[in-house]
Amino acid sequence: MTFLALFFEDAVKVGTIELYLYAFLILYDVYETRGIRLLQVWILSFIYVIVSDILINHPTELWSTRYLVTANNFVLLSYMLTKPRKEREVEKFATENVIRNRKSVRLFIIIAYAIYILSFIGEAIRAFNFGRADSWKEQGSLSQTEFLTTILSSLGLILPSIIAFYYKNLNVESAKLKSFLVSLPVFLILIMLGSRFPLLFSAVGYMLCAEVITLNGMTRRQMWTVAIIAFLVMQVSSFMKTNRVAGRNDNPFQSEQLINEDSPFAVRLADHMSSEGIIDMMNKSHEYFQNNEYTYGASAGFIFYFWVPRMFWPDKPTQLGYWLPRKFLHNLSIWHSASFGFPGEFYADFGLFSLLFTVLFGFMLKRLEGFASESLQSNRPQRIMAGMLFPFVFFFVRSPITATTILIGILIFYYVFKAVLKQRGDDELEQLSELELQ
Repeated sequence: MTFLALFFEDAVKVGTIELYLYAFLILYDVYETRGIRLLQVWILSFIYVIVSDILINHPTELWSTRYLVTANNFVLLSYMLTKPRKEREVEKFATENVIRNRKSVRLFIIIAYAIYILSFIGEAIRAFNFGRADSWKEQGSLSQTEFLTTILSSLGLILPSIIAFYYKNLNVESAKLKSFLVSLPVFLILIMLGSRFPLLFSAVGYMLCAEVITLNGMTRRQMWTVAIIAFLVMQVSSFMKTNRVAGRNDNPFQSEQLINEDSPFAVRLADHMSSEGIIDMMNKSHEYFQNNEYTYGASAGFIFYFWVPRMFWPDKPTQLGYWLPRKFLHNLSIWHSASFGFPGEFYADFGLFSLLFTVLFGFMLKRLEGFASESLQSNRPQRIMAGMLFPFVFFFVRSPITATTILIGILIFYYVFKAVLKQRGDDELEQLSELELQ
């Protein structure tokens, strides 16, 4: 596919060929494996975020198109050459052994639920009525607490999965329905906030933990369920795309690129996806670093110091997606930030040597896939993190630094939940108290 990208001089042709080839690869893999793999999620995200960008904006400068297609093929090749982890026999222990301390777990969920709702309901209402621009103006004044905001926002992504895990292991009737109804306010807040990727993060993890969808041995009914869910998500995504800038109290946001019925089918399909401007930003990055030094680790290294509050480090460097667009564009609002795709920060650090890092991404993808496949076969709390890996990989293709930052926040709440889960069961505590009184 890299050679096809190098051969054609028309970006739309390149994007169209990429779309159909990758779509065929996903369908073939689903048919062969009868399941869902992280490889499929990676390819789907590449179509949804980057190929759609090529088709919608059809850039005249083809450097970034060719670079990103090549980088993606490096990932896929590395994945295929990496030996899969040997799967261990999974212990499926009884339901009653999973949640023995129901009161403590329920209290944790109630507290986490209240913290998230109280933290984001006001911002969600503002974003829904007036658009994300107004909401982020409000949040811009909270830059001194950006780390806390990031961590709390991660709570909304893992909380539905925790709720699904809790109800599933209570062995009660209509566990899926009850967990969905309890999680619904979280989903609605994410929809109102207008960012599609967090909603995807939350919803996919929930569906895997609640076993609405399964990884292996999918029946035709389950495949139809996945197809229907994908269609509904696309419709919600289109609504969020329209509403997220201006809000419902203003004129709907209109993209600069006019898509109509005369446009090719691939272009009209791409209009329902998430064109993030990555192609244009990577071209600008290439142009900038032709005349300036690379950042030599500072861009990708942001993940190691993002957590330091600006009140302690006022001159803390900003992310590539914040400062580089301002080298080319003026009058950008304070909340504006660009995405550069999965190799973007590494290209800013090391130029074309960044392709070596994409080889590591393929290796990582195969290893994470083994963990997810193994963990989702048991009732252990690891299935929560396994469910989180699927949206993480999807988001990683768009922005690895942001995706990893979010995953760190998720890990914090995961380990707190796991610690609560490991406490003595309520019955055991009552028995212990009786013995002490005697």
